[in-house]
Amino acid sequence: GNNIHNFHNMAVEPRWFERPVENFLDSMLKRSVDKFVTVSRTCANSMQVRPKINGSEKIDYILNGIDTFNEDIELSELTLKKELNLSENSSLCLMLATYEPRKGHEFLCKIFKKVLQKAPNAHLVICGYGSPEEMNVVKNLILNYDLEDHTHLLGFRNDISALINQSDLLLVASQESESFGLTSVEAMALKTPVIATKIGGIPEVVADGEGGYCFEPDDVKGYANCILQLLSDTEARYELGEKGYLRYQKYFTGERMAKEYGILTRNI
Repeated sequence: GNNIHNFHNMAVEPRWFERPVENFLDSMLKRSVDKFVTVSRTCANSMQVRPKINGSEKIDYILNGIDTFNEDIELSELTLKKELNLSENSSLCLMLATYEPRKGHEFLCKIFKKVLQKAPNAHLVICGYGSPEEMNVVKNLILNYDLEDHTHLLGFRNDISALINQSDLLLVASQESESFGLTSVEAMALKTPVIATKIGGIPEVVADGEGGYCFEPDDVKGYANCILQLLSDTEARYELGEKGYLRYQKYFTGERMAKEYGILTRNI
């Protein structure tokens, strides 16, 4: 049978004292597998830091794919606005991420501070898994930036597609080490525009004007202006969502991913 070694995170450089052992294991691994397959070109390129694997013709990537998941959208009786006691004319920006500093909560606080000056009915909803300590760090950030009336911290949720479906924008604020960005694909599949950062494999998913936009991870002004422009223009938001859906259908379906794996295994 074919031996495919899948990896979903960026490759990291071995620490100097582990290098001899890791180099030996990498050599053994390279000899025993037919292909190293990862989820994005950026992720594949990260193998440059593993000297015994770097440059191998065995390294390849197949973009992640998902199938649409409408099952919990219809079932969700309670809308997010009702749950949070918000008026119907509020705008919802959603962040789905674990409560880790690299996910960019502070960057988003700076952005939202600017957004609220011109869009006082905007609300930021943050969902994701985090320890009480990690969540407290974000709570304190929100207090420091004086955003508590417009930011809603929710923990881990199971109704992700319903939340995306009810939001005006999905915000991805990552500051480092993202191999792909599956939440962006989920948003495009549900026609919700994405504003993201140019980190790791994210720009391979979110192409400017095709379902969203990407900004440098310190471009507070550009990111904030993009949010304001899209929140104020329903038609532009709708069009961007439609283009994102077409991009999802072209590149990110589960069927397309399965087909590519099929072709890859036949060619080994």
